[in-house]
Amino acid sequence: MAARSEPDTDTVHHNPSITKKPRENEQITKAEQRQMIMKRKEQQQKVKQFEKAMKEALRETRREASPQERLRQMVLVLDSSLAENSELMESLVGELEEMGVEHRVGVGGVPGGVTWRRKQRERNVTENAEIEEVVFEKEENHLLLTLEAHGFAGLVKMSKQDSPLPVGANTLLGYVEEARRGRGDWTVSLAVEGLDKYFRYGIYNYFSWNPKSIDKGNKTKANRQFRQQVLGTGSSQDPSSEVTWTDCQEAIISLQLATGSSVRLCAGEEELAEHVLTLTKAVCNKPFSKENHFSFHPDAAGGKKKRVESGDQVAAPGRTS
Repeated sequence: MAARSEPDTDTVHHNPSITKKPRENEQITKAEQRQMIMKRKEQQQKVKQFEKAMKEALRETRREASPQERLRQMVLVLDSSLAENSELMESLVGELEEMGVEHRVGVGGVPGGVTWRRKQRERNVTENAEIEEVVFEKEENHLLLTLEAHGFAGLVKMSKQDSPLPVGANTLLGYVEEARRGRGDWTVSLAVEGLDKYFRYGIYNYFSWNPKSIDKGNKTKANRQFRQQVLGTGSSQDPSSEVTWTDCQEAIISLQLATGSSVRLCAGEEELAEHVLTLTKAVCNKPFSKENHFSFHPDAAGGKKKRVESGDQVAAPGRTS
């Protein structure tokens, strides 16, 4: 019989499945690590892009709020009666364009009124680091009422009445309160054009004397219509015959005490345009100023702007008390 061989105890049998599996697991782990590193880098890159977009949006917002750029965000809104005044617009348009202020004609506003709107931009940065911009306009809470001298004198005349007012008539205080109605805490100011000439030459002579009044017929018609609105439907009397400069002074002071409204006396369209431009700058800078109150009246000598302090008197141009 052949001898039975004993198993070789020193021989090691190799099982490929035992060594292959750890190597595969090792390769999978390295691939996952590479993917995690790539994702981390992508996330870091997205964060950098997002932060860069945020800084850019903030920088642009700050730039628009700078003193050099604020005026470019303003829109001047004029009543159609003012927009049709060629002399006023001739003095306004060039200056507005130089300042970068847009102007437009308002619809349905206060007759002879001037308001302002501010362009605002809301910027959002998306997850893709894109800046989304929404532009809208916010109406500023300031209203300028412009009056020609005859209309102002008519309101002053009605303010002196002790008896009930005629149908459709109004006082100076009532006129301002009516304009303020529905406007909450708005600041309402007045600009009166040609009051000194009105008292010197009278309501009818003023238009014929003024060399700039070319379209005298239309202006006189507008004068008559507005006077009827001020004095009432049945009145045709010239208020200058019953209103003095002292009456106007007292009416202005009473209005300022009752409403805080300032009154600016302008010699003509050029000075009115200058006042509108001054107010445009003041309204523009108001949110950035600690002191929000501003009130001016003309200096007696040359129409320079002067701050109204407590106890000041309003002097007539070219007159001394």
